[in-house]
Amino acid sequence: MKRALILCVCLLLVAGVASADSMSRTCPWKQKVGVSQPIGRDFFEGFNGPEFPPVDWTEVETCVTDSCTDWNLLESCEAGTFSDAYEGVDCAYVHWQWDNFAPGQDEWLKFTYDLDEREVNTLSFWTEGSGYYCSNANFVVTIDGVEVWDFCSTAPTSWVWYEYEIDLTPYRGEVEIGFGYVGADGADHYLDAVSLFYEEPPEPPCCPLDVVCYDFDFNVSDCGVALELCDGGVTTWEWGVPDPLVPVLACDDVPVTNVLGTTLVGSYPLLAGEIAMIGPVDITEDCWCMDLCHYYEFESDYSIWDCGNVKVSPDGGATWFLVYPADGYDGIANDCIDTYHPLCVCEEEVFGHSSGTFVRDCFDLRAYMGETVMIGFFFGSDSSVAYLGWYIKWAKIGRPQGTAVEQSSWGNIKALYR
Repeated sequence: MKRALILCVCLLLVAGVASADSMSRTCPWKQKVGVSQPIGRDFFEGFNGPEFPPVDWTEVETCVTDSCTDWNLLESCEAGTFSDAYEGVDCAYVHWQWDNFAPGQDEWLKFTYDLDEREVNTLSFWTEGSGYYCSNANFVVTIDGVEVWDFCSTAPTSWVWYEYEIDLTPYRGEVEIGFGYVGADGADHYLDAVSLFYEEPPEPPCCPLDVVCYDFDFNVSDCGVALELCDGGVTTWEWGVPDPLVPVLACDDVPVTNVLGTTLVGSYPLLAGEIAMIGPVDITEDCWCMDLCHYYEFESDYSIWDCGNVKVSPDGGATWFLVYPADGYDGIANDCIDTYHPLCVCEEEVFGHSSGTFVRDCFDLRAYMGETVMIGFFFGSDSSVAYLGWYIKWAKIGRPQGTAVEQSSWGNIKALYR
């Protein structure tokens, strides 16, 4: 469990020589690594208190000594006091017991679910623990009492939040899903964001557009863009002729003359944090799809250090809500409590890495039907290493030909769990 840095130092002085992973049981370093998810979410549990176990969950305690610790709610764990939860402010965890040897801990959280309601076919969950202590204790998942997955066989990296998925297609009807911590003298283990997903054919992208209501074409002008700093960052967005390294052809092979970009020549600044805003835009039956043509090249490797995303504000910029491209974002930005994290967008879904060339992304804005909104391009960088940046050729808003006006289920489902 995470403690203050001074405590880590003190423990090192007292312990003398100890393995890095054994100290991680006291002072873990966290990252988050995800995999792609199916389309529709039918069930979600984030262990965000105050009741534990959550409603309709069962805790099975089989400790064999008085000092044994079963599953508990770890509160306010994103604040750096113990462990950073993957989602929300709390998570479920089990504390290791050094003196509990034979047969050891055997602690369970279980719930039952009818998989036939929406033909649920995937179990997703986020978990982290110690790979070093796998020889002592393990975290396992069971379906109707039969083990179907275990943490140690995945060759996990210690103290990294990973998302894992289990195929439920062989199972139908009501099943019992169990999460168990078994073994002796292991290490703390954490569980968060348990979801059940069902397949739903994705809607086709709503662009290119047949009807265009608003054409923010940055080849022509700056389109009245407004800038606002966020998260204490420095300014970065500019309009004009882009760096020669930016591709010369945009979407549909349109020549690039001017762009809205995060610094036009050279790399974006370190610790940049700024919103470029366009609008206001009225979302109507003829005007609900945004066609965004853009190119980006950011610093990123296994983590996403510098990045950006698109948000919508229905109240003139006072509050912002993340909106999702039809093909999804590239991943999740680095942890907000990490030393190196992008301002304004840390721990959010973002465009990261490099698009390679100008690409078209389509945003369904029907959730804001009847409202007047501002559209914000949020960009943030960390304090080390800068790349070329983010360049927007156009943002067109309208509708495709012959498309119904019902709200898109994918955008709405994802918005429920931000």
